[in-house]
Amino acid sequence: MRAKIRKEIGDAKLCSLVDEARDASNKEQMAIILRFVDTEGFLRERFFAIVHVTDTTAATLKKEISDALSCYDLYIINIRGQGYDGASNMRGSWNGLQALFLKDCSFAYYVHCFAHRLQLALTATAEKELMVNVIQTHWSSNFDSLCSMIDMYSSVITVLENMMNDGASNSIRGEASDNGDNKSALSTLQEKSLDILSAMNYVSTTKTLLRTLREEGFDLLLSHVKEVCVKYNIEIPHMEAHYKSGTGRSCQHNDSITIEHHYQFDVFIAAIDFQIEELNNRFKDDAVELLKFSCALEPKENFKLLNVDHIY
Repeated sequence: MRAKIRKEIGDAKLCSLVDEARDASNKEQMAIILRFVDTEGFLRERFFAIVHVTDTTAATLKKEISDALSCYDLYIINIRGQGYDGASNMRGSWNGLQALFLKDCSFAYYVHCFAHRLQLALTATAEKELMVNVIQTHWSSNFDSLCSMIDMYSSVITVLENMMNDGASNSIRGEASDNGDNKSALSTLQEKSLDILSAMNYVSTTKTLLRTLREEGFDLLLSHVKEVCVKYNIEIPHMEAHYKSGTGRSCQHNDSITIEHHYQFDVFIAAIDFQIEELNNRFKDDAVELLKFSCALEPKENFKLLNVDHIY
């Protein structure tokens, strides 16, 4: 199979995608994926090898990757992209795997896996908001339900569609429709053909929505909270009253802060700022720009995205 893949590559440049994990016997294994444009002009992504490594240091990984490639006359000088996770042994600027390859080939640009970036951003936000323990606590009890849901996915969708059309009341039809819309959104995000430019647009749109929510969302949220409190006879604090710390003691600084100010700036805006900061840290402008430039030769719709300046 590797010989066949080598024939597909021909004289083309290539990108390497690498990740490592321990197998059932607790041995470190490294998977190597190659992306390239084949001799007929089609973009290919091939699982090339899985290699046992004695450790996960950058030097060891580089040697094993180089050896695996050189056996089939594939050389580092022809690498035009590297894709790994964000671990220090991978992304380190001085001694990481990407840095070691860059020393041998200055065109081997490194891109931190975008799915991994998003996972890190979401995890950090969840930890900041003290949600991780709650998720872990309830996960085991929900696991069986989720497995059943996956097994019966097609049947669930059929039921939702029937409820949307024949529900006994408007509320039932509306709720089924909302769940159907969520299903469509999830399906869109899971499409294998989702291109880089679309992914970048999703990230940019998310940042914009978060900023809009930061500037305009608190009053709307507060009004909804008050409606819920009234509905369930929950006491609403006087929002203009002075805010006091959880210990019951107020300092001079807190005496000048109202309850509304505390919830708006110390809770609502602080949480959103943290999410925006995480996205900015994980999806830096230079990496995003590089990937947008890479779409300048996208052949879809008669090269609609062709941009001479980006190519240059």
